[in-house]
Amino acid sequence: MKLRVTNPTRGMVLAQAADIANSAAARSRGLLGRSALAVGEGLWILPCDSIHTHGMRFPIDIVFLGRENQVIDFLGVVLPGGNIHRAGAHSVLELPAGTMDETGTQVGDYLVLERIASTELATEDQGNGIVPGCFGVLSLAEQYNLVKPGTSTAISQLFNHARKVREAWQGVRV
Repeated sequence: MKLRVTNPTRGMVLAQAADIANSAAARSRGLLGRSALAVGEGLWILPCDSIHTHGMRFPIDIVFLGRENQVIDFLGVVLPGGNIHRAGAHSVLELPAGTMDETGTQVGDYLVLERIASTELATEDQGNGIVPGCFGVLSLAEQYNLVKPGTSTAISQLFNHARKVREAWQGVRV
């Protein structure tokens, strides 16, 4: 099961397909072992009021949420190798570095975390001309050094840019 994370206050999508870490094993593993977190991905850890970035290979944005999914604090572009705790946090959302800045999300905003079925993800991907799972395949290829690190992130960013351009041009007649 995946989550779509939106910020209705800003009218922004923070993640289109965030994973959920709500078991002891999943919370312990977190993002360890991954070579990147592509645009549109994320990890919601609950319950959680502290995280560590030891052993990670990439920077992330960290969002601390209250019980009602209100942003109580966040840190942008956190580098690997630290421990972070926020008293009063109920859960933590880990996002690709720069997401908070790009979306304008601020302390006090309420986020909507909506569970989405994998079939809905496949439909969205096919509607955008993307083969389902291609970003996962690229991430694995990066992990085994078959392609240059950051390829999946770069392609994901290009995909998101192309989607924004297409949305901007919808309804425009020449």
